[in-house]
Amino acid sequence: MRACLASFVSLVLFAWTRPLWAAPMDPAIERLIDPSTAGCRTDSGAIALPSDGSDYIPCKPDHAAFRRLVAQYAFALAPTAMGAQDVAVQLFVSDTGAVFPQNCQLAVSFSGAIGNDVDNLCGGDYTHEDYNAGPMPPTLGAGPFAEQGQAADIVPDKYYVGTNLVVRTGDTTLQMWMRHDALVPLYEAWAFSDLDLDVGGGLGIVMYDSGGLKLEVNTCTSGNPITFASERAAYPDDHAWHFVRVVQKGDTVTGCIDGKKQLTFPAAAGTLASMYRPRFGRNVIWTPSGAFWDGGLDDIRVYNGALPCE
Repeated sequence: MRACLASFVSLVLFAWTRPLWAAPMDPAIERLIDPSTAGCRTDSGAIALPSDGSDYIPCKPDHAAFRRLVAQYAFALAPTAMGAQDVAVQLFVSDTGAVFPQNCQLAVSFSGAIGNDVDNLCGGDYTHEDYNAGPMPPTLGAGPFAEQGQAADIVPDKYYVGTNLVVRTGDTTLQMWMRHDALVPLYEAWAFSDLDLDVGGGLGIVMYDSGGLKLEVNTCTSGNPITFASERAAYPDDHAWHFVRVVQKGDTVTGCIDGKKQLTFPAAAGTLASMYRPRFGRNVIWTPSGAFWDGGLDDIRVYNGALPCE
């Protein structure tokens, strides 16, 4: 299992539980950030945090002290004892102490559903729909990490539609966990799209078979005639969870899979704006008609600003 953990201790990103800048950083977090000065040790593949200079807090989900630390600062670790490798923990702190969700436009974790809807922490809820029957309760299943709860389990003809537009007047970051199960023959599988084919703009993440499984990131550059800017990269065909981040910084769009840059293409600042609400599992309203994603999606987020792609 390869784990690239995009869980952030951040004033900008994950500060809805406690404004980190309002108080000194917890000593346990300081020890985690700089274990060389805190005597942290590794024991059987699990990171241990010294709680008072003499005891150790085992880094396990069933340990009450560790659960409190995770709940307070919203980070996660994957132990090597469970098979994790290439683990990355990213830490970001803003200069101005911006309050969540001020810099967040979309944050859907699929932790639960109320009727046909799943919660968006940064705006209007997302509604689960059947292409033929309309809104209906979603199916949720296991996500990339059991400790983080459920994920969207999507089959063909099912998708989610948002309430709000994504505003892209400057740099933005789109990221999600993806699990590809299968391709529907002859069709592309759209994980995310708010492409605007009327006047151009929007952003799409799509999978298809072209000499092997490919992940493509694209945007519409003109509505008449319809043209696109895009780039694609090989995607692991292992039916496992992978972390995908797409960043527009200045005039460049960059895509990363599991924390490694895989694609890049030019797109002028401001040209990714769209007048269509995002869909998960469908390419907005465009042809071919239908929804053809078969797999899982989790923790879909859009932030203002460009996070590092790798």
